[in-house]
Amino acid sequence: MEDIARLSDGPYDKMGAQWLKEFDDHPGDNIIEKAISFGERGLFIGGIYGAIYGAIFPPAGNVNGFFYSLRQIGAAGLVTGTAGLVLGAGVPIAQAIRKKDDPIAWGIAGLASGSVFGLRSGRVAIAVQSAFLLGVSMSLIKAAGTYREPVIDYTKHLRQPPKLNKLVDENGNIKTSQEW
Repeated sequence: MEDIARLSDGPYDKMGAQWLKEFDDHPGDNIIEKAISFGERGLFIGGIYGAIYGAIFPPAGNVNGFFYSLRQIGAAGLVTGTAGLVLGAGVPIAQAIRKKDDPIAWGIAGLASGSVFGLRSGRVAIAVQSAFLLGVSMSLIKAAGTYREPVIDYTKHLRQPPKLNKLVDENGNIKTSQEW
């Protein structure tokens, strides 16, 4: 397994989606900082989604395309920013209440955050479905631990040579597998 290098082995440990690692640092603490951080990220991602949506789908009727795009950017940014804010606050609050960092705490925060997506449509069924989907997803992410090392770095050996295991020691004796 040593020949498969993980990204946390070197200077490339920030590659991949590693934002969720913040919830493992001081579980149950820094609620405001985590909420603001995830709210800003949600606002940014939602703004990008709204811009893409506004650019691809044409406005209906006699609506100005520029203002239509701005409205899409604002609405998507607001919804995803709020969902990020709720997730960023929900995980530390659930961790503080439960006094442990486990998949159930992450699932509770995912339920709360997912329900925000149903607020824009105003339909309870959409809120329940998205809450369930995000709650189960967050629980599975925490249980599997895939957020810690999301990507295997297959190019590590291009940056530095792999460790060589010699079959004989300096005296010429054959090494056993325990000596490696």
